[in-house]
Order: sequence, then C-alpha cells, then structure tokens
Amino acid sequence: MRELDAVLDTSAIVCLLEEEPGAGFVEERLHAARAGKTQLGASCVSLVEVYYKAHQSEGKERARHLVSVVKSWPVEFVYPDEALCLAAGEIKALFPLSFADAFVAATAREANAILLHKDPEFESLRGTVKLKALPYKPRR
Repeated sequence: MRELDAVLDTSAIVCLLEEEPGAGFVEERLHAARAGKTQLGASCVSLVEVYYKAHQSEGKERARHLVSVVKSWPVEFVYPDEALCLAAGEIKALFPLSFADAFVAATAREANAILLHKDPEFESLRGTVKLKALPYKPRR
C-alpha cells in the first residue's frame, strides 16, 4: 500500500456531509488534496457505512447520491488485499473496536497516515496509529 498523509474515518466524512463541528478542517484537507499538496485516503468500508446509514435514514436514492458525492472527492478509496485484512484482524484482536473501525485503523496504519476521526473508540489506538480527533459529538 502506498503512503498517504491522512485517512478519513467514516465519522470525518459524515462530519463534512452534515456540516458538523470539524467540517472546516476536513474541507481544508480536501482543498489541499485537490491542489496536490496532500494525499488523502479512506477505507472502502467507509463507503459501506455512508451508504447503509443514509439508506436507513433517508432512503436508497439519497444513499446513492451521498456515495457519489464522496467518491467525487480527491480521496483514494483503499480496497483490502490479504495483508490489509490481516492487519485489520490484528487490530480487531488487540483493541476494542468494531470490525469496520479495525479496517479503517489498519488502512491508516499501513499507509503510515494520520487517521482523522470523531470517534472516541479510536483513542485506544494512540501510539499504534497516528490520530487527529475532530470535535466529538456531545454525549447524550
């Protein structure tokens, strides 16, 4: 896998789509990528998550639209090979993360990239994966 500067977690993608706190930072990274100043990536599982969450809440057409918007961004979507699958499996075995988050984290680690996220569960990876937390949503 080639090196990337940053990997967007699904939470960072949704942050921009829904204009949450931290969206400006994600937008700045996208502008820098469009200008060729940074290399951004995301795990293919983030496309799955964006799609199914939008499908559940807003319907199939809206879900397809959001995926097309995200795919228009200057982001390289990483599809797993065996090495990435094993890296995600190792992370899942060692840390309290969801299956999807293990793939996102493995993508960032294997690309030697900073993981941009809004998910406090990633904090358990500090020291294993480079992290940049965007503002977390208030707990209810």
